Amino acid sequence: MAPRYEAGEVIFFANTGSLLAPITAEAYHEETALVPFDLFSHLGQLRQGSSVHAQHTGAKGILGRMRDELSSQTAPYRCKTYSMSGNALAVSSKVRVTPRPETMAAFYTVPLLPSRELTN
Repeated sequence: MAPRYEAGEVIFFANTGSLLAPITAEAYHEETALVPFDLFSHLGQLRQGSSVHAQHTGAKGILGRMRDELSSQTAPYRCKTYSMSGNALAVSSKVRVTPRPETMAAFYTVPLLPSRELTN
């Protein structure tokens, strides 16, 4: 991994997570810090990672919200969402704004075709 990082092919994010603001252990234990719901829950962290909205447990998915915004503008973009596991939280969106994601079977693979160089 190090050679690819040094070549500028890989990026690394450190200290990322679902905290709403930096906190200290003392502030956490004294319960004076603002923390997201289910901070130490695996399921809670999955939900927050899929919605990117730590302070709102009922938030729709980040990809679904982006698709809603792109497809409901004055000059809308045509958007389609694909999911390997059905209507997962990350792709969930407002009802009747955009269609449900197209589910692909987990065992289905898409062959990669050789790309052509782009020309002006």
